Amino acid sequence: MLKIKVPPSYPKERAYIIDVIFKLFLGLDCQTEIENRSDTLISSDHLNSVILPDVLFQCSREKWLTADSLPKKPLSIWDAGSLGGNCTLTDFRIPVIYGSATQKHLAPVQTAGHRIIELPIDILGSAFFMLSRYEEAVLKERDVFGRFPAEASLAYQEGFLRRPIVNEYAEILWSCLSYGKAGSDGKIGDRRSVMRKPRQFRTMVSCDVDHPYARNVKSLRMTLRNMAGDVLKRRSAVAALRTGLNTVCSSCGYYGFDPMDNFDWIMDTNEKAGNRVAFYFFADLSVPKMDGNYSIHEPRIRALMRRISARGHEIGLHGSFGTYLDELQCSKEAGILRAVMEAEGIRQAELGNRQHYLRWSTPETASNLEKAGISYDTTLGFADQPG
Repeated sequence: MLKIKVPPSYPKERAYIIDVIFKLFLGLDCQTEIENRSDTLISSDHLNSVILPDVLFQCSREKWLTADSLPKKPLSIWDAGSLGGNCTLTDFRIPVIYGSATQKHLAPVQTAGHRIIELPIDILGSAFFMLSRYEEAVLKERDVFGRFPAEASLAYQEGFLRRPIVNEYAEILWSCLSYGKAGSDGKIGDRRSVMRKPRQFRTMVSCDVDHPYARNVKSLRMTLRNMAGDVLKRRSAVAALRTGLNTVCSSCGYYGFDPMDNFDWIMDTNEKAGNRVAFYFFADLSVPKMDGNYSIHEPRIRALMRRISARGHEIGLHGSFGTYLDELQCSKEAGILRAVMEAEGIRQAELGNRQHYLRWSTPETASNLEKAGISYDTTLGFADQPG
């Protein structure tokens, strides 16, 4: 059992990030104690004690969620090489979001047979900053769809957009907590006394069901227009014939000519690879011009959902264009999807979500999804580039 002694400020924020880092990431039991102190002390009978600086959570209430509380740029860089080769990092030169890199090397202090290691990184504050998307609640930069752009992020500007920085911070913390006696070269050793939670990566495949069938199949006029385009622009009589056949056959319940109906191929391909796919459906169209071309109540869509579920794949919610700031619409759509799944006999332990156009606002969207009973969300990534 770890004992974590923390200052009294921001208790809810501290409780959240302690739970994520120690319980979720590392799988360690811990107990938090509040003291009048200016740093964080992590101790155990069987592990080293670690002292972390406390920077973000020392911010005054007046400056919280203001530009004054953001990390100071350029960030300092700490060389974690003194941790030795057993600390899994993408690079031993690691950005310090909150803290100071003036302490170049770890200098463990031996006290009554117990070692105390002082780190220069405010790991808890820095991890909270990243995982809560704190900067997005402070900075006003947005693109034309109301999304926070990658270029405005600290990670992009400081060159660590593609580093798993929070995971790396957790690895640094674990190394300092769990390593045994220092080696003859003065580096942290590799004798571990407590096991951490084993973690195994998984491939998570997902599909937003925006247009499950060709747009023209409901309109003879649009079908004829598309056929004309096939001949005159794309110069393919075969494509024109296929377009016409798709409209006729779709009206009779046969979808083999529809280029958009590739769900069986997606499932076949992923089943061969051992993957389970999550398909996110619109439950309502809050902005029809921006959302999908179907209704979740259509027999074709209901049949598709049943087929997906019968093959062991997952049904999820694709929050429509207007939901990311609308609590009532978000709950309405989640309710519609649950009702449809219930009517179709689809049982799932969890209901996931991804917002259409990856529209997200911190903290409103997360709060709306929480209130709607959504189990997890896969929206939270930059729309313009990975990171």
